[in-house]
Amino acid sequence: PMARHVLEMKEQIGQLAARLAKLPRSRLKNATKRAAVLVPICTVKGGEPSILYNLRSQHMTSHAGEVSFPGGREEKGDASLVETALREAEEEMGLPRKRVTVLGQLEEVKSKHGLAVTPVIGIVDGIIDLKTDNLVNPESGEIEENFTVTLKDLYNPSNWVLDDYGRWGKFPRFVASPHPIWGLTAYVTKRVLAEITNSRKERRSSKL
Repeated sequence: PMARHVLEMKEQIGQLAARLAKLPRSRLKNATKRAAVLVPICTVKGGEPSILYNLRSQHMTSHAGEVSFPGGREEKGDASLVETALREAEEEMGLPRKRVTVLGQLEEVKSKHGLAVTPVIGIVDGIIDLKTDNLVNPESGEIEENFTVTLKDLYNPSNWVLDDYGRWGKFPRFVASPHPIWGLTAYVTKRVLAEITNSRKERRSSKL
């Protein structure tokens, strides 16, 4: 039988779409270029809900060797920013769009390069086993490898540290993964975790 925390987490994720639909859709001011990333929630062997991350190639001109979500700039042919995220995931990882069920999106986040980035949250169908499920598209040359982190580990506060950047502030970094998760990717991860928690709270309130 599945562990209780797994069943609870799956139930919370199931409520996430309704929660995301309530979020405001305001756009960042002074942002002329837009981009989107896909936050791929998946299930690994054993049934653990997880998030899938990419390690960018060392040969990339920007963010080389950093952990990221699949994504990129909006293109003229994209019908929406959701389309941008799904297209980029397919190009970078070879992840078919039909394999992703989109739950919704978060508010825009400004990247260090000034892009207004929309995180799109989706569930990848099927069980992810990276030993057999190759999610690196060699033709794109953008990704070196993938790895997954369970939501259970992501929710564990002892797996996070705060890096002090002086006048710029303190920013979270996840250290219990094959490669550290920091920057925009860490921020978006924290936002996703917060909304999963919020969806659980709303569900409990509705039962009262």
